[in-house]
Amino acid sequence: MPRHRPARPTDWKIKPLPDERATIELNRDFSTDEFEQIRFGVVPEEMEDKWFIYWEDGALYFHRSWTGICLYVVRFSCNEDGATMISADINRDRGEYKNTDDSHDAKMITYLIDVLLLRKPAAFPSKSPSKTRAALEQWSLVGQAGLGIHPGDKREPRALIKSRCHLCKHKFRGLPGCMAFPVHLPHDLAIGDVMHEAPFPGDRGYRFEKKGDAPRELCPHLYKGKQVTIPLDRVLKDAYECDYNAEPSVNASYKEFLRYFERLEKITAHEFVIGASFTYSWMPTTLTLRHRDQFENVAAYLEAVRMGIDLDCDSLSLINTVVNNSMVGTSKLLHFVSPKTYPIIDSRIDTYLDGKHSAARLYNVDHYMSYTCGCRRAVEDERFETVHRYVNKSLGYDVTALRALELVMFLTAKAQGRK
Repeated sequence: MPRHRPARPTDWKIKPLPDERATIELNRDFSTDEFEQIRFGVVPEEMEDKWFIYWEDGALYFHRSWTGICLYVVRFSCNEDGATMISADINRDRGEYKNTDDSHDAKMITYLIDVLLLRKPAAFPSKSPSKTRAALEQWSLVGQAGLGIHPGDKREPRALIKSRCHLCKHKFRGLPGCMAFPVHLPHDLAIGDVMHEAPFPGDRGYRFEKKGDAPRELCPHLYKGKQVTIPLDRVLKDAYECDYNAEPSVNASYKEFLRYFERLEKITAHEFVIGASFTYSWMPTTLTLRHRDQFENVAAYLEAVRMGIDLDCDSLSLINTVVNNSMVGTSKLLHFVSPKTYPIIDSRIDTYLDGKHSAARLYNVDHYMSYTCGCRRAVEDERFETVHRYVNKSLGYDVTALRALELVMFLTAKAQGRK
């Protein structure tokens, strides 16, 4: 629905601009009509609307819609012909915003005003020479506004696009890619010149499949015709025999690994490499990253995981192949990205479940998918809630139910291995 009043700071959950900031000078004139549009602001309506912008006390405030983080506060000087943009305070808290280039921020502010507030085409100021990376950056920054789709539009620009991708069950909600093309959709598919019902170069066997009312479900998943079952009765007993503070360095690093991914605005190939590297500080082997040409695809899949999307075996296999060809390492990386949905597995947990360790089973993607289903079902049992609270109290900090479950299995098998 069209909005009939300017945006107000109370329209969204927001954070203030931090004390770590830079101030730059700006110089751009706007007409009276343009200035009126600018002060009207933006209130997001969908996940694809990436900004909340409002005018207050002579300044324009730019907040990211998903996090509420304030990146820019832009100040204006009014005159009889309209207004002049004169300066901006810019977020320089590295935990909230990584850019430190003042000149790039100046270009970005101008771009955002043009595209989001004045709703006119503008060249995206990307630093990347890669067109693919630049397109991904643009989507991450302005979402569907880059396609001319804005909150409150009466018209529907999507009607001009013949694509049915948004109806496909393989499409990532809130992200530009899908299972077949995780970074972004090929142009011919995105605009609908080609309907993806036949093979398309690079689609890895995926085709258009209309999504149903129910979301994509990971469970149930079988390994060799059987579902991996968690021995919950045993877990409920063993939980009270574990020493949860036996490895203080692991507990300390665990919290920091989660915080790294929580604070990222988006997982790109750069962040994937960093994340995989620190993940392997928890592994006895050295990290070997393979297939460099797939780094952006893996990063896009991890971003989908962070958004709550369950990957299928083919997508997990790609990540596994790139990350040392180790399902153990891959499970840890997936858990650090999304601790509520993906559990860690390793040889001790495998031993706990089956009495002895099997490398063939442990490194099988189907087995990990089935194990994940089993863990999710186990933590949904109301009896596990008491164990979850006990583990949190013992650790001195809160972990997800999946982390609590695999900790019990890991620590029990480790202790038994020493006897």
